[in-house]
Amino acid sequence: MFLILLTIITVVVTATVALLVFLKNHRSRVHLWLFVFLLFACCWTLSVNFQGTASAETNTWLLRVGFVSASLLGFSMLRFSEAVVYKKSSLRRITLESTVLALATIISLSNFVIVGFAASSPVATRGWGYPIVIGVVLYFLLAALFFIYRSLRKGRLTGRSNVQAKIILAGLTIGAALGITTNIILPNLLHNTYISRFAFLALIVWTLVLTYAVIQHRFLDIRLAAIRALGYALALVTIVLVYITAIFLLAQTFFPDIVQTTTPLQLYDIIIAVLLALTFHPLRRFFDRVTRQVFYRDAYDVQQVLDRIGSHIVASIDLGGIVKDTLETLSNAVRFNFATVALYSKDEHGPLTILSYGNRGAVQDVDSLVESLRHTKAELIVQDELEGSSALAQKMQNSDVAVSVCLSTSQEVLGYILLGYKSSGGVYSSQDLNLLRITVDSLSLAIQNALRFEEIRDFNRTLQSKVNEATTQLRRTNAKLKQLDEAKDEFISMASHQLRTPLTSVKGYLSMVLEGDAGELPPTQKKLLEEAYGGAQRMVYLIADFLNVSRLKTGKFVLEYSNVNLAHLIDEEIGQLKSAAQSRQLTLQYEAPESLPSARIDENKIRQVVMNLIDNAIYYSRPGGVIKVELFADDGHVVFRVKDSGIGVPASEQKNLFEKFFRASNARKVRPDGTGIGLFMIKKVILAHSGVIIFNSTPGQGSTFGFSLPLKAQPKSSELKAESLQQSSK
Repeated sequence: MFLILLTIITVVVTATVALLVFLKNHRSRVHLWLFVFLLFACCWTLSVNFQGTASAETNTWLLRVGFVSASLLGFSMLRFSEAVVYKKSSLRRITLESTVLALATIISLSNFVIVGFAASSPVATRGWGYPIVIGVVLYFLLAALFFIYRSLRKGRLTGRSNVQAKIILAGLTIGAALGITTNIILPNLLHNTYISRFAFLALIVWTLVLTYAVIQHRFLDIRLAAIRALGYALALVTIVLVYITAIFLLAQTFFPDIVQTTTPLQLYDIIIAVLLALTFHPLRRFFDRVTRQVFYRDAYDVQQVLDRIGSHIVASIDLGGIVKDTLETLSNAVRFNFATVALYSKDEHGPLTILSYGNRGAVQDVDSLVESLRHTKAELIVQDELEGSSALAQKMQNSDVAVSVCLSTSQEVLGYILLGYKSSGGVYSSQDLNLLRITVDSLSLAIQNALRFEEIRDFNRTLQSKVNEATTQLRRTNAKLKQLDEAKDEFISMASHQLRTPLTSVKGYLSMVLEGDAGELPPTQKKLLEEAYGGAQRMVYLIADFLNVSRLKTGKFVLEYSNVNLAHLIDEEIGQLKSAAQSRQLTLQYEAPESLPSARIDENKIRQVVMNLIDNAIYYSRPGGVIKVELFADDGHVVFRVKDSGIGVPASEQKNLFEKFFRASNARKVRPDGTGIGLFMIKKVILAHSGVIIFNSTPGQGSTFGFSLPLKAQPKSSELKAESLQQSSK
């Protein structure tokens, strides 16, 4: 009798928990299958416990119902385990296992599993289907445990889900072990079915595990479910009271002489029952509303709260405004006393930025508390769930902090939200904590964006200040550079003018000596004087280049046109450069055209161009090479080209070759004393004649320089404008 009483109490408690689970969220697969599992566990416990207390025929059917309940229990446990681990289950596997369950149920209700009880025997006669059904039940139970174990082993569950799964696995394992031991192993070993009445122990373990998960780890928030259950109970009690009153009191009042079994009274009972059935749902909704208002005043719609928070975050980029509006919205829902947001500085070691909400002000000793929270590396901490003796629990209690939430993104930890106790004195429910977890993700991104915006704004202010300062300094420096440039141009112009006169005298006297005016010269002396004369000539051209650059700068560069025989001009220049070519073991090849129209050009400037091009070919050609000079007429133009087999120009530097003071890298190695204005002036002079520069080069193989001029002059303005360099080769 005592075991029966314990069994009944256990079943009542389990059924109550199952009902709360179902009412909590009947759409959830986890809740639904847990509800079914607990109900079949109750059926299985009752059937095996009451077996042996009635007639042989009744005991036979109780055993058969027990086997059916065991199969359904194992199947629902397997489905519950899958729901905990997976969001979706395999339809193929469910279909197969459902088919196996159906076959096991059919076999269990037939004589194939339990044949019956022999006369005066407490042990039932088993059929051939007994081991099959036992095997099906064991498969379901072991498969359920295996699903959770494998998921934990592979790390599919994290955080709270991981802890909950471990608790569920432990509880289901112990309960299954007790059920198998008391109903399969021991009865078969001892040949006594009395031990199976201890099956309620498995039910107690499963119920305790669920209760622990509900209370300690907030696996289910049963407060709302309990209130709904109360609403159902009140509605049912009301229906029963009204029914009793209507049936017995009213019937006795209005039908005192009618026997209860007469047709009028039965019709009256049916009408009352139908009316009460129709009024059950309105009554239930009424009591739900009343109980919620009395016991659940702080209820709120999570989605509405999230929508309001989202609108605040999107509408502003101000850090203080975002935090204030978010905490205010959370406070209206969760109703905490105060909140403090502690944000790290850039290096996470500087002073914290403290933003407070509520009348209490900032948390005391917030730096020490935040440092302790940082070492835990937990996303959300509830003070009630910490060990009371831990240092963190003591710090949170001393600061009146009930919950801390970490503000973090995938890149960094921003800080913490510290929340006080609830104004109602209650604990933070799972709904509250889930709301905080969801909110903190969006809030963290919003805070990060606001901090970045403030950094950018401060950086822009600093940058603007530095730009203004640098601009002022640059203007001063630019003014000084202009003064220096003007002084430089003036110096070059003056120096060039002053150098021309003595160089002209040197060149004249050298020419007279070379022509024999001072007597016959030995060959050695004549060669040295020719070198000196060539150097003086190049110096004259160099000075002319500097003067022309200065004139370009001041807008005084003009062309003095005259009809010039280019063939004769080039022949003269080659005659002066032959000695320089021979000294470098180079051969100058030139065939003057038989007939070439005169060109209207500035003779001195074109002569300077010709000399520079041939002189460059001599200096940048390898000893033993050949320099080919060409001059010919082509379609109203006169074309001059100098081809060498020298070092060439690197491809990456060719576009800058005709820029002022630019020299190719290989040219600087061969001739370090170059100025870089020769080609610049060639370009200016040819473009001023409305001509085209000819240039083509292959690094390491040689180059072709030259120009093409129209035979009929097309004078340009004396003030030259920048023109693009045109390249061609023939």
